[in-house]
Amino acid sequence: MNLSGLLGTLRGLSEYQAALAAVRTGQAGAPGFALRLLRAARIPVAAALSQDQAAPTLVIAARTDRAATVAEELTAWAPNARV
Repeated sequence: MNLSGLLGTLRGLSEYQAALAAVRTGQAGAPGFALRLLRAARIPVAAALSQDQAAPTLVIAARTDRAATVAEELTAWAPNARV
């Protein structure tokens, strides 16, 4: 399944553009910075960020089963990403 076509809608949101700008300028690494996303939005946002910036994107999961799910879902949202 390829869901990457839906990321255009996400990219059109001003909130996404603000998050992308924070990542690009290094503000995302500042103490207290957090996206505070709903669980359902985390993978699509990670996929879009990984495609919209030159640096690698690291997604951390608390459990190995969740990491496997994240990897599987990322391939649907970003088929060309190295997962």
